[in-house]
Amino acid sequence: MVILLELSRAQRNILLTLVYLYKLKRRKIKSEEISEYLNMNMATVRNMMQNLKILGFVKSITGPRGGYVPTEKAYKALAITPPDEAINVPVYVNSKKVDLIVEGIEFASVGKESTAKIKAFGADKVNIGDEIVVGPTPVNLLVIQGRVVGKDDFHIVIELAKAWAFPKEKVEDCLKPVFTADPDESIIDAVKTMVKNNVSCLLVCGEDMGFITTEGVGRAVAKNDINSKVINYIEDGLVVVKKGTTLYDAFIQMHKNHAKVAVVVDNKPIGLVTDHMILEKLVLDKEQSQEITN
Repeated sequence: MVILLELSRAQRNILLTLVYLYKLKRRKIKSEEISEYLNMNMATVRNMMQNLKILGFVKSITGPRGGYVPTEKAYKALAITPPDEAINVPVYVNSKKVDLIVEGIEFASVGKESTAKIKAFGADKVNIGDEIVVGPTPVNLLVIQGRVVGKDDFHIVIELAKAWAFPKEKVEDCLKPVFTADPDESIIDAVKTMVKNNVSCLLVCGEDMGFITTEGVGRAVAKNDINSKVINYIEDGLVVVKKGTTLYDAFIQMHKNHAKVAVVVDNKPIGLVTDHMILEKLVLDKEQSQEITN
């Protein structure tokens, strides 16, 4: 097995960052991106990337769309799964989705406490004391919830509060009513519909289906553009699922497409499900969760 004794800590951090960004973005990574992520001098990054290239840990591609990619040697040295073999596991920190790439989860007991040690890229996005929800995992649909009590560059230790299997309900068991807006109607008319129905987003039906949300309304207000058409402030990230889709499959589709909302259709839209609704159902449903007791 290849070992990293030949690398300095700075070189190892750069290599880990390259692998993380490459897994996250699925494209060649430029030195500027690594420099910005690590807040490291650009010249230093470029110099170290050349050293990593000589050592066989990275490959460089020239040209306008060029950049760096990790080699098989890098994945083996870091004991990391290559992107084409990796499986996404959603992670939420303090109720917000974060771009962690989970490589593995180990469970243990320390004294009276039950803990989980998560091997993950992006551990720098997590702080001691953060509340975290990880899952569902791909095989057993396990979800774990707890508090971060330890971390290093590549691991997060969680003091477990709950662990449960993802429920088998369908999306139609967890629907919110769907309210619509015409793409050519004004922002102010869309706001009236939101207020009347106490909702934060409207489905925009037309040639390009999408959403108008309170965030889009906020951008229009900031530009003093509330008489503009809804179509000018439509949101990306729309996921459409059919009636009968499991909550798990809907959740994974939203996760893969960086979407917060999915439209449920049965020949026509019949409702919405959100990632927050699904997580809230999981966390608050005592019948579906199992308390981790001392």
